[in-house]
Amino acid sequence: MAVKKQKRARKIKLPPFIEDAKEAFMSKLSSALVILIFLIVSALLAKAFIHGSDYFRVRHMEIKGLSDNALAATSLGNELLKTHKNKNIFDTNISAIAKNLTVKYPDAKNVSVKRSLPDKLTISFNFRRPVALAGNARYYPVDEDGYLLLDADAIPSGSLPSISGIDIRYEGRGTRKIESDNLKAALELLKEIRRAKFMAGHRLIRIDAGDINDLRFYMDEGLEIRIGFENLKERLELLRNTLKDSRFMKDRIKYIDVRFQDATIGTK
Repeated sequence: MAVKKQKRARKIKLPPFIEDAKEAFMSKLSSALVILIFLIVSALLAKAFIHGSDYFRVRHMEIKGLSDNALAATSLGNELLKTHKNKNIFDTNISAIAKNLTVKYPDAKNVSVKRSLPDKLTISFNFRRPVALAGNARYYPVDEDGYLLLDADAIPSGSLPSISGIDIRYEGRGTRKIESDNLKAALELLKEIRRAKFMAGHRLIRIDAGDINDLRFYMDEGLEIRIGFENLKERLELLRNTLKDSRFMKDRIKYIDVRFQDATIGTK
């Protein structure tokens, strides 16, 4: 009976190649655990250093996009620095800063705030630029996308062309887009006029967008161009050919209609 018990208690011996594989696996597992523990500890130490070190505290503000008003840029930088100075740069909510600045500067197309390590926040503005003054009795600056800008007291002047025939009701709520097919057509015409090289020698005074099918514009010589809202490139090319005709005398012409295959000229 004792012999049988000894046989049962005898440990089963694995083949040598399995024993070697087991030892190799356990060795690699131990190494992996050591590396993992090292990485976790390193990450925790790095996080503690980043969030606790004075090295990453906000000390400087850089304002971009307000270059046309250095005083305003300096004032804004000082205001922001007063609020966020010595705060950890990684704990500073840059999204909230951008959102607040978008409300404060509604003419900005976008505002971005970035961390410039180790201790600076960089605020960049991209402002909408007026390309025309639109309205009827009262005119407002609009950008190329049809957004009404804040300068509600603007009136047509020589610096920007005007777009008449647009009903705009501004209630003082900041920047907003004017949903008007007529304004959209006028702004598209404005883009094409600026792209047309032959128009570089002329100055656009006004676009009349009261009737989109009878869209027309007026040049610096007082010449009226009836162009409509379709096939603008082709119609401007027809206008170019008409203007360069040696028989063309501007002082005797009231309007040129380029909405059809051949230009129609109306005399005074």
